[in-house]
Amino acid sequence: MTDEEIDAVSGDGWEESGLFDERDLAAIRWADRVTRNEAHADVDAEARARAIFSEAEFVELTLAASLFNFLNRFNDTMWLELDDGAPSGANLHIHRETFERYASAMYPSDGVA
Repeated sequence: MTDEEIDAVSGDGWEESGLFDERDLAAIRWADRVTRNEAHADVDAEARARAIFSEAEFVELTLAASLFNFLNRFNDTMWLELDDGAPSGANLHIHRETFERYASAMYPSDGVA
């Protein structure tokens, strides 16, 4: 994802941004519903994703969203910090500053340290 795309999904209006094709929109919408634990209540999001993705892709998308939500909640609960850097030879596709901007938009500070 580009920085512009990450910024778009970090706020409102990503569906109307014009940055994503129908496949991207279906994946983002479904992952968002899984993340917010609203997937069971949004039959349109499920139907749209199932119409675009194969059964295997739909399961993989759901699994990936669920897994990363689990990992985020686990790391937050255990007060684990992000590593300062990736292992040698790792290929990162997101700049740390971009991730931090996204994370701060998703989880604004409430003043509690």
